[in-house]
Amino acid sequence: MNLTFRQLETFQVVARHLSFTRAAQELFLTQPAVSIQIKQLEEQLGLPLFDHIGKRIYLTQAGQELYAYNRKILDLLKEMEMVMGELKGLKRGRLALSGVTTTEYLLPSLLGIFRQIYPDIQVSLEVTNRAHVLQRFANNEIDLAVMGQPPEELNLTGEPFLPNQLLLVASPSHPLAREKKIPLSRLASETFLVREPGSGTRMALEKLFKEAGLSLRIGLELGSNEAIKQAIQAGLGLGVLSVYALSLELTGGKLVALNAEGFPLQRYWYLVYLAEKRLSPAARAFKEFLQTQAARELLQSRAGLYRAYLETRSVKKSLPLSRREQEVVQGIAEGYTEREIAERLRISPKTVTTYRARVMKKLHLSHRSQLVQYALRTGLLIPSWFPTVPESPEFSRG
Repeated sequence: MNLTFRQLETFQVVARHLSFTRAAQELFLTQPAVSIQIKQLEEQLGLPLFDHIGKRIYLTQAGQELYAYNRKILDLLKEMEMVMGELKGLKRGRLALSGVTTTEYLLPSLLGIFRQIYPDIQVSLEVTNRAHVLQRFANNEIDLAVMGQPPEELNLTGEPFLPNQLLLVASPSHPLAREKKIPLSRLASETFLVREPGSGTRMALEKLFKEAGLSLRIGLELGSNEAIKQAIQAGLGLGVLSVYALSLELTGGKLVALNAEGFPLQRYWYLVYLAEKRLSPAARAFKEFLQTQAARELLQSRAGLYRAYLETRSVKKSLPLSRREQEVVQGIAEGYTEREIAERLRISPKTVTTYRARVMKKLHLSHRSQLVQYALRTGLLIPSWFPTVPESPEFSRG
């Protein structure tokens, strides 16, 4: 047999999607080119790999066997490529990346900068729902993913790198758009437009209502953030969406963020990978890239329109920290070193350490990581930078 790597790679993608069209899209090939690769592979093996029934395709027994062996072959090739890359230094490689749907507002721009730095790294990106991302991890088909906090059962490691606020939004003509300090109990009578079951945003909303002992009234399940935004604008109900999906609609007056109890929900974007998997040089390069100044500036610019929106709708919050203490907590939570914080605030690193220790004692915290959770709860991690801490339209009982 004279099998080629291209044939095996093409087969694996077709078998995973059970679709020649979707495989062609992922591989950046035409559908006829994919069909030719599969036909040549079947001729080499002397066995059919797919059954065509109507408009759908299914793996034959030979296809199922090849799929299992092929995964092992491709994993070994990736491992070899990774070791060779480490020996000669990172100049080329492959990066398989997935992101949950909302990351379509972040990842393409980030990858644009990343590819400028590493032009010879071949990147494949799939933006899909949370369940499919987890399935790809279970099949060891991707290196990294960007998503909300990962579940524990898959033995995944998740490193938070960016705050992600979930806003409650409505049409400007909705009766609640003119109200302030809306209690959560009032929202129980409203209709919500949500993503599919398993969506991180939906789970956060369901958790909020469950903990309050309230029932969530679901009007429509929609398959994309864009569909939800259009449905909200049409007056079909309320929705909860990431700030990164809303900047243009909020500043353009097409949607409004409601001032309601429990909102905005404070969440975080995580860079996720299999805990037991050795990261390739390309994957490590992307992980380190997210901490660079170029990446930070891009992410902060994505929140710029939202910050301007907040400035017009801000509500004073009472925190047990001074302005300077808040700035130090925000810097630590956003991943900056104490030296970087000192330079930006124009104080000494020793003073930053003193402020940190004072905050830890004042808030009765025992570990530095708890500062991140505190910053999320209080809204200090709205994506922005020093020296001002933007206010959020969070519900206040005062």
